[in-house]
Amino acid sequence: MASQSFGDIEWPPLLWCAIMLGVFPLGLALVLLLALLRWVLVVLSCGRLRWGADRTRVLKQTVWRQKEPRQEHILVVLMYGYSHTRQTLDPIIRAIEEDKGQTRSSGGQQGSAHVDVDILVPGLPATPLDSILGTNWFGPCGVFSVTHPDTILEAMHREVVKAVDKGEYTKLVLVGHSIGAVLVRNLYLKLHDDDGSSRARTFCGEKSELAANGAPHSDSAARPPLDVRLVLLSGTNRGFAFGNGVRSLSSNLVLNAILAGLLPYTRILVGLIETLARRPVFFISHFRRGSVYICKSRLKWLEMARPDVKRTRGSPDSPRPPRPEKPTRPPPFVVQLAGSNDNAASPQDDIDLLVLDAERPGPASEDRFVYRTILGSDHESVLDVSDADKKFGKVRREAVLSALFEPPETLVALDETKLIASTEELSNRSKLRQNVEKGKHVVFVLHGIRDYGFWTSKLARSIQKSVWDAEKNKSTSEELDQKWHFRAMGTAYGYFGALPFLLAWDRQTKVEWFMDEYVTARAEFPHADFHFVGHSNATYIAARALAEYDCCEFERVVFAGSVVETTYPWEKVLETQPGHQKPQVGCVLNYVATADWIVATFPKAFERLCGCFGLGLGGGGSDGFSDLTDRLLEAGESALHPKDEPGGNPAFPDGSSYQVKYIVGGHGAGVQDINWRAIANFVTGTTAADPKTESPGPTALLVEKQGLGFRVWNCGIGIVVTWTALAAVAAAPIGISIWRMVVTGELVWLWTSLIWSWVITVFQVATRF
Repeated sequence: MASQSFGDIEWPPLLWCAIMLGVFPLGLALVLLLALLRWVLVVLSCGRLRWGADRTRVLKQTVWRQKEPRQEHILVVLMYGYSHTRQTLDPIIRAIEEDKGQTRSSGGQQGSAHVDVDILVPGLPATPLDSILGTNWFGPCGVFSVTHPDTILEAMHREVVKAVDKGEYTKLVLVGHSIGAVLVRNLYLKLHDDDGSSRARTFCGEKSELAANGAPHSDSAARPPLDVRLVLLSGTNRGFAFGNGVRSLSSNLVLNAILAGLLPYTRILVGLIETLARRPVFFISHFRRGSVYICKSRLKWLEMARPDVKRTRGSPDSPRPPRPEKPTRPPPFVVQLAGSNDNAASPQDDIDLLVLDAERPGPASEDRFVYRTILGSDHESVLDVSDADKKFGKVRREAVLSALFEPPETLVALDETKLIASTEELSNRSKLRQNVEKGKHVVFVLHGIRDYGFWTSKLARSIQKSVWDAEKNKSTSEELDQKWHFRAMGTAYGYFGALPFLLAWDRQTKVEWFMDEYVTARAEFPHADFHFVGHSNATYIAARALAEYDCCEFERVVFAGSVVETTYPWEKVLETQPGHQKPQVGCVLNYVATADWIVATFPKAFERLCGCFGLGLGGGGSDGFSDLTDRLLEAGESALHPKDEPGGNPAFPDGSSYQVKYIVGGHGAGVQDINWRAIANFVTGTTAADPKTESPGPTALLVEKQGLGFRVWNCGIGIVVTWTALAAVAAAPIGISIWRMVVTGELVWLWTSLIWSWVITVFQVATRF
């Protein structure tokens, strides 16, 4: 066996091959191992919030004392963002102190009105390791933090309630930067839902329970209610996403990207950790756009802004409860300040805040949300009000101080939402108000893997036509357009390859994307019933959304070519669970095909081999679900009308949940055009009133059983044959090349290049196939 020479050194072929093939993977593995060890160190040594609980707490008072009584006493609560500490807020604290607490008149000039301002930065822990290293990596909001946001929220809540109970405040201002804006918004919601045991509940304009029951009231119960204001500095209200400049969240770009799972290679480690843990592990992971924490926070905010939208599930046209003349609790006044060069927080992220005005069709002077742009500022520099560069510091200082202390009517006059022409949600408040009043049904139509989803808009039009045919004598086309809203999401969803589909973290990314769209639709159509039609990977998205997000609800669900596990707990989502007023899903229809080779070969393999890991993949499209009732029809029956009902009622009675066994065809049989009318009838709960109006053409056929060949393949043989062949095709060239190099020792550079070229080719094909 020949050796390879490099200079004067003779390299054995096997060692040479190991070096050539292993340098890059070993280097990458070393980097990932170091990141994992550092994370383990955090968990073991200082992952608990109890460390140094009061170390960073600061309560500064800026007092402008005079002999005359005070007119205002304001508590300003400041919260920093990801990987920051309270020191990043020092420029704003100094600006407030230098302002001497003087209020401003409606004209924007400083007046003589007397105020006292107390500044509170809630006490959060400082870990011993940070104290030694002089960093902020391991604290609650640090780069390597594994603290849950609710733990931080509890600490903030205790500090604020303690301060409010001790001080005679007339106004509460909650200020948050970046993801700190999400925390202060959740802090407001937590105070909003307080049990009344302290004065925290009275800031909403309600009396405490002691005073309401006639008990001797304390000083806190006798004080007037607080005026509450939220000031969000570049707030990422919908969470962050890699596509909207997440690199701007902090200056620690590499470390942040590693733990947030944003870089192509390191996200694999984060994805593996969180897949095995079955939950977000790192602090920053909870703030990804579409995460469980962000979605629940957004929906809770919408419930606060719209106390009349809660209702039990009924028929599609059941009347809504009468809307109260005024909300039981007044909403806060919210100001969003965003840098003109901010790439992390988009104006479109503020649709939840715009809801504060959508249901209050009064004059603009009564708006509760104001959006302002700060020139010369990005996501980080919006905090720099020191004017060190002698350029935009004064602009930032004036914008921040006015947001803190100016009267609402002055700030409303400076609102810029109507000037943002590129942002549909913010530039047209009247449209949002119309949706709030008239939207009753929202239908999501979503495609699967290896598909661009052009058919989704066509299926949506078919459902729309079904509605017109059923109600053309009752409503005009304009009224139906306002009543039914369709979201065919082929363009937004994009192409999803086979290899990303096999990776749990990539599938989870699509689930979070969908839930972000879902919550945004809830903000736009608060009174609507939501429906879902999905094919292939879209069925996985909906199933995981229902399992992981108890706030996700649908009236009617249609699955075709499902890749969900056959043991999916449909009984749980179809029944009302404790603590809920209604089930998550009204009724379900699942199509099982006669020859779905794709589902029987790939997703079903994960259910058979890796079912214990709870990956959620399985043969729902080839075998059906164990929790759903089978509907076995005779051969030749159409999916639209059974033989004994030649044009009367649809095959699917209203309110039933079951699966059709079997629809003739392969993986896409359920969403073929000949089956669109049947899907439309199920989603809308309508029938064709007159058989003559039935659109001509063939309909999908249903049969009693699958073919023998497919049943043999589906029993497990297909899994073994296909995966063995794929492994051989992928690994054989590599094995042959290594064998040639080891045995002959010739052309090592050429064979190594060929190996890496083959690996890259297989990867590219797998990601696009």
